[in-house]
Amino acid sequence: MGFLQFAFFIGLVVLARTYANDSSIENDPNERGNLYIDKLVEDIIEVRGDEFDPYKLGESVLGFYKKVLFVNISAEVRLHNGYLRGLKTLHRTGDSYLVEQGDKLVIRADLGFGALDFSYEGSLKFLKIGPSITVSGNVAYIEVMIEFSVDSKTGKNGSLHEFFINDIRGMDVWVSGLGPFNWALNPIIKGAKKIFKTYLRNLLESKIRFYIEERLPNFQFPVEGLYRR
Repeated sequence: MGFLQFAFFIGLVVLARTYANDSSIENDPNERGNLYIDKLVEDIIEVRGDEFDPYKLGESVLGFYKKVLFVNISAEVRLHNGYLRGLKTLHRTGDSYLVEQGDKLVIRADLGFGALDFSYEGSLKFLKIGPSITVSGNVAYIEVMIEFSVDSKTGKNGSLHEFFINDIRGMDVWVSGLGPFNWALNPIIKGAKKIFKTYLRNLLESKIRFYIEERLPNFQFPVEGLYRR
């Protein structure tokens, strides 16, 4: 086989592989859905990532009671200067699901965050006295479900259908600086977990959801090469 014939043969092989890859994307709805999900996740991280990570947490107050000589005495924990880190770990966790409904493509997928950590500075007051404390914690994994639709021909006019937290796994909290007030450890940990879960749901299901809802109608999803009519 001469050099020109060999080069021509190699060219045919490369062309065939390229066509096969394009065809697999075109014919596999999940692969097409993956492209759309990955494009959206990339946009969230690149455009708004610095706003959400690290994310400043608002001030919070925890109140609880301690029984002393059969009398319940109130205690208070004030948390401030809190930060959440790790939201840039947003990713698709598996193949998406795509189905065509009329002139729309409906895409559903599971997304994940992990691992995330948070920290607060704070103070404990019991009978008007108490130390300054630090509350820290982490979450091993957060699972989020998303579903949206786009125009099947243009890849535009997106509309968000669902975006919510499915699961929060592996949350641990540590408190330092309590000294002789170590008896307050369990109430603080319990309260901090509740506050942190509330912030997570507010951040993900409100702020990030709102950003996606606002962004989708004018967002351009890739369609070139996916259709051959």
